[in-house]
Amino acid sequence: MKISRSTRILLAAALLANVLAAGAYTLLFLRVKEKNENLSSLQGKIQVASRKEEKIAAIKETLAETALLRQSLASYFVDEDGIVNFINLIETFATENNLIPSIKNVEQGGTPSKEAGEFTEGVRLTVEVKGSGRSVFHFLSLLETLPLHISFEQVSLESIGEEAIGKKGDTTPLWRGVIRFTVLQLKGV
Repeated sequence: MKISRSTRILLAAALLANVLAAGAYTLLFLRVKEKNENLSSLQGKIQVASRKEEKIAAIKETLAETALLRQSLASYFVDEDGIVNFINLIETFATENNLIPSIKNVEQGGTPSKEAGEFTEGVRLTVEVKGSGRSVFHFLSLLETLPLHISFEQVSLESIGEEAIGKKGDTTPLWRGVIRFTVLQLKGV
């Protein structure tokens, strides 16, 4: 069986057309695959960005929900820059109660480790007051009722003599109180 020349040309043309079609399909497949990989990569990036946005939104929501609680909690501590105001407050309490105040010592970091945390540190103060026994005790009770976290380390009270009061020359015992305590202060974070 002899194949004619026109059949051979037709067969060669068909083979060439099949090879070209297969090449075109392969090229098309590779482009679709590349686009699909790019699309998949973009979808992954979008999902990561979306999760990040969701986390940020959740954090913002939590911050908004806990604002009052955080503010309330912060009121139990002296601000980082507020120690001078706190000392002035102590002196004001003393003078308003007819006491003579004297700040003997202010020491940063005076908190036992069980109380201090990552965001707080202690400020140890030693305060001496002189005046009537009633005034000294009232001053001590004012310190105890301050809405701050205060740990008293030492309180010593002693009578140091008589003090003349009033026009009649009445005398009342003069007392000295030495109070050493630690107040928690927020660290600058």
